Amino acid sequence: MEDLKQQYLDELKRLSNLEYRDEIKIA
Repeated sequence: MEDLKQQYLDELKRLSNLEYRDEIKIA
């Protein structure tokens, strides 16, 4: 179960990083 939580957190970080980069490109 711990692995699943870590995987979920990594996925969230990855998604937020993508959104962050998109915002920089738009700005």
